[in-house]
Amino acid sequence: MKTLCISMKRSVFIFWLSVVSSLSSATAPENPDKKTQFFLNNEINTDPITGRNYNVIIKCSTLQVLFSEAPFSIEIFRKNDISHQFQVGIIFPLEDDSFLQDLFRTSGENSTASENGIFSYRNSPYNNHGLSLKYELRKYSENFYYAPQAMFKYCGYEEGVFRVYNNGKPEEIKESKFSRVIGLGIMAGRQTYFREQALDWYFGIGIRARRMSIRQTNPEYTKTTPDKGYDSSEEKFSLYPFVNLGFRIGIVVW
Repeated sequence: MKTLCISMKRSVFIFWLSVVSSLSSATAPENPDKKTQFFLNNEINTDPITGRNYNVIIKCSTLQVLFSEAPFSIEIFRKNDISHQFQVGIIFPLEDDSFLQDLFRTSGENSTASENGIFSYRNSPYNNHGLSLKYELRKYSENFYYAPQAMFKYCGYEEGVFRVYNNGKPEEIKESKFSRVIGLGIMAGRQTYFREQALDWYFGIGIRARRMSIRQTNPEYTKTTPDKGYDSSEEKFSLYPFVNLGFRIGIVVW
């Protein structure tokens, strides 16, 4: 899994570097012709260099890879100033020795995976496998847009091992946690184009609801020897606000 995560990060950063290289080579004409000037003044989803009107753009949120998720988006223009954007995010855990992972590792009483506090291991976004889905309905004004957003996420970890103390004696427990998250928000941003590439800066706020399923077992627990351990399950529900800030780099496909 660690090799898969490293490979995924390398692929996304190669994508990012190739697009940045293309952007750096794009320069606007000193005296744009009348057709290009028309697009600059009247069209939103149009390249100011080529004058081409864009309909489908594929994008990647490159910085999110550093924070345990690789999101890929496709934006489809229904008309010049309205588009639908669909996003799929692959959630993966960071390496065990990473700073962000270690920040949450010892949180909670007796170093258990407690849900208490902002640095709780259960609340950490950096130790999960999973998938996230997002949808935006965008309305543009020049290059600026606003968009209501709906999202769903399923993520968690399985059989993490934690050391606790029972009557002064160390004991290891296993915990599995899976979360189902739904959310609504409002996004705003600015999207520009250069030679069939797009740069999408965005900001958003909203609220999310999470249902968390937790199971803890003692490794000595078996169905034939229940007195040597335990097997417990619980459900937790929470509401919390969220803030998004970042950018996407995209390539026009049609």
